Amino acid sequence: MRDLFLSLATRQKEDSLPSKISYSLFVIRDQDIADQVLDWVRQDMAARKAIHEFVRKTFSTSLLGLDVPPYVIGEDGYLARVTFNGWFTPQGWNGVPYTNMQQPESFEALQAVKELPQVPPRKLLHALIDWPTLDDSYTSKEQKKLITKINKLVDVICDGHETYLLLPEPCNFAAYPHIQQIIQGWQPPPCLEHVAQERCIKPRIAP
Repeated sequence: MRDLFLSLATRQKEDSLPSKISYSLFVIRDQDIADQVLDWVRQDMAARKAIHEFVRKTFSTSLLGLDVPPYVIGEDGYLARVTFNGWFTPQGWNGVPYTNMQQPESFEALQAVKELPQVPPRKLLHALIDWPTLDDSYTSKEQKKLITKINKLVDVICDGHETYLLLPEPCNFAAYPHIQQIIQGWQPPPCLEHVAQERCIKPRIAP
């Protein structure tokens, strides 16, 4: 697995990814790799479900008819912030300065968050197929958001018999030559077989 440092020659503040992402479809022919990919998917889904339920129970005010407030999962895979709904802040949570978000601060609140399942990092999924994970350690806030989106573009499909991967094509990154070059440099490992002769196109996944 390659952790790659991204350095953009042109600092673009706007996201210049296309409105629809072009994908290539691959089937996983190695059952061990397929099982590991599906394990990652199950862990991801279970963690997100548990976090969503925690936010619903902790922050929703059903008497006021409020839905589950938007929340942010941190880079470490744990619940990091929850949008203030204008009515209620749980004990141990405090507002984040200059934002409409709140975060856990007391020991009890932090412990409750850490007891939730951790969303597995994307780089673990990428590592199974040697897909490049872009490193955002030394980038601006705008670039960090862009790289986060790009690192989330790999998608998994399972029809009950075969496990497939949707991988973004280099043409999506024409506005970012450095990224395009990185994606072009990826070579499918022996466990993957390209099965789509035409590009698979689906709407972008919201961050």
